Amino acid sequence: MGSSISYPPLRYSFCGSLSARLERNIAMRPSRQQSAFEFIKTLAERAAYIRRPNPQRREKDGQKYKKGYEIRLPVNSDRELRQARNALSELGFSVGRPFQKQSQYVLSIYGRDQVARFIKFFSLSSRRVRAYAKR
Repeated sequence: MGSSISYPPLRYSFCGSLSARLERNIAMRPSRQQSAFEFIKTLAERAAYIRRPNPQRREKDGQKYKKGYEIRLPVNSDRELRQARNALSELGFSVGRPFQKQSQYVLSIYGRDQVARFIKFFSLSSRRVRAYAKR
């Protein structure tokens, strides 16, 4: 009754090529994140802007006023759009559906928490904040 059975530690083994690929991807991850950071930083410095809600209008209109916190990243081509979406997801940001504005595409990041994290992460200045339109 008092016998203690010791089991060998569990080891998960993958087939050779899968194991090598996993190790290579894990090893590459910091450099991928670094290049993603640098790419988004250049986009943010080039043309990103931050939209914020109008507190007086939110107070007045309540649920009818839908505008929230948002960062917009304009990109010039389909290729740049794909790169930006991949880079943002690599950095942990969720991105809204892109839309076309004249000859550019615009990627949006929604939500107060994500906007605050983006500003802190990329050290954006307050001059990037676009005021709401005066009516």
